[in-house]
Amino acid sequence: MIIECSTCHKKYTIDENKIPVGAKQAKCKACGKNILLNPVPASPSPKPKGAPATPTKTCPKCGHQRNDPKQNECPSCGVLFNKIKEISRRRKEEEIRRKRFQEQRQENIINCSACKKEISKNAKSCPHCGEPIKIKKELSKEEKDMQKFGCGCLLLIPSCFFIFLVYAMVTGTTSTTQSSTSSKTVSNSAWDGSVYQVERYLKRYLKEPDSFQAIEWSPVQETDTGYIVRCKYRAKNSFGGYVIENQIFTLNRNGNVLSVIEF
Repeated sequence: MIIECSTCHKKYTIDENKIPVGAKQAKCKACGKNILLNPVPASPSPKPKGAPATPTKTCPKCGHQRNDPKQNECPSCGVLFNKIKEISRRRKEEEIRRKRFQEQRQENIINCSACKKEISKNAKSCPHCGEPIKIKKELSKEEKDMQKFGCGCLLLIPSCFFIFLVYAMVTGTTSTTQSSTSSKTVSNSAWDGSVYQVERYLKRYLKEPDSFQAIEWSPVQETDTGYIVRCKYRAKNSFGGYVIENQIFTLNRNGNVLSVIEF
């Protein structure tokens, strides 16, 4: 029987009758590595020209080539090919999830115009330097058409300028009155996006208020009757174990929590 070392490829001829019962490996005299006692197949007869070559696959760990594509275990290092494929698949999925997380994070992050540091786009002022955040509001199609129409009237009929000026003054006064009367009582913190009315409510009714840890706050949404905000947090239950909750809080105009539902 002829065996071959998978490391240095040195071949040995041994007598099968002298192999001890149960022996599966032998030591290579050249490199000292173990050799599996599998006979080396006889060299196949030369294939005619133009015949397709036998497909081979290489072990990703030790580089050993195998001719059987259905073989699941490398005869040289013993690694399982299916396990390596599963690890590679999981790494790709983790990379895709990481890229999606980075994209979502970039959508909610802007740079401060003063200190150039990253802050939340929902912040009213920069938590690092205190610079007020001014976000340019994109005009709708109707507003853009109205501006074009107003400019055209200014060029054609001088009297339209006076009408447009009066209209702008009236709408500006109305918007100022509405903004002053509807000043937000509930809003996200510029530092960490939290809502102190909800945090105060949770610490009042939790079993262990000191165990409260906020994970995620949604932007405060104003409604006709008050405000709505979502909070994802972790805290201890009655048994002393941490649990994660994701709840939606409804508040009135005064900032009092009216109802709590699961998200």
